[in-house]
Amino acid sequence: MALSDRFERSSPDTQLEGVLRDLAAAPTNDAAWIRLYRLMWPFVFAVNYRALGDARDLAEDASQEVFFRLARYGAEWKITDPADFRRYVSTIARNVSRSLLSQLLGSVKYLELPSNLKFEADQERRVVASEMRRHLTSELDADGLKLLDLMAEEFSLSEIAAAMNISRGATAVRIHRLRKKLGRLKKAGGL
Repeated sequence: MALSDRFERSSPDTQLEGVLRDLAAAPTNDAAWIRLYRLMWPFVFAVNYRALGDARDLAEDASQEVFFRLARYGAEWKITDPADFRRYVSTIARNVSRSLLSQLLGSVKYLELPSNLKFEADQERRVVASEMRRHLTSELDADGLKLLDLMAEEFSLSEIAAAMNISRGATAVRIHRLRKKLGRLKKAGGL
């Protein structure tokens, strides 16, 4: 019986354990890398496929990147337990998917609405903000109202911090507290 026949007949965990042992002993073993790829491809693809929202082409690209990373850092990992290795690979796959999504979202241009729809959305947002502001004048101090106005205008955290002349951290804390306060008021029926 040939070695490849014995390899094919053993359990996936036993196969993976053998491959990991081979790679730990010789990180440049091409035959072991090919076996690792064949064993782990379905798992890696499934993790990426779920993480990328059922986008098959993106999941295939992400899966290839996972194997590139494994090959790049293969000499550094000395994991021989199949369950630990699957957790390690799953983490890499999720990180690759996250990176791919952030690249894609960062490259998407801001979609322009037709001018009449954009005007209506801006008008509606202003009306809601002014109504909310009217209800909150008794509940918030001047800084709270200013923060609410800046948030309603959809300024970034950095822009709000600069406008209020406070640090980004302090701004984030104030936004968090304002949102909690608005949530309590909404629950109590004040909004």
